[in-house]
Amino acid sequence: MLFSKKTKQKDLINNLNDSNSYIHSLKENLAIAGFNLEGELLSANKVFLDLFNYDLEELKNNKVSTLFTYKNEPNTRENGIWQSLKEGKSHQGTYQRHTKSGEFIWLKEVYTPIFDQDPPLKLLLVIQISLPTKAK
Repeated sequence: MLFSKKTKQKDLINNLNDSNSYIHSLKENLAIAGFNLEGELLSANKVFLDLFNYDLEELKNNKVSTLFTYKNEPNTRENGIWQSLKEGKSHQGTYQRHTKSGEFIWLKEVYTPIFDQDPPLKLLLVIQISLPTKAK
């Protein structure tokens, strides 16, 4: 009996080391979107779309500013973040965003460049976690 318990633990550890398991878990639980270097949305998972109350077709090829800036608000902060990402630097912070209906939500966001062999910088990934209230 002890042998089978150890075997199960070993199998569990091997599964945890499988990157596909990690990726699947992240996709199922975090809001994730991919943008090209011009800031146009290429893909978004269901969690992301549900969070902002959009369908993928409504957002596809729209600029990042559609989601991440408010009406009549300059997007200078977003431009600075985007420039850093293009230079290969990651960024994270807590930001207030708005949904399709105009509802404001607070998100912990991680922006990260995704690299490839040719060209070196492939796309920009945004991972978001919804916060119940503004983080201090």
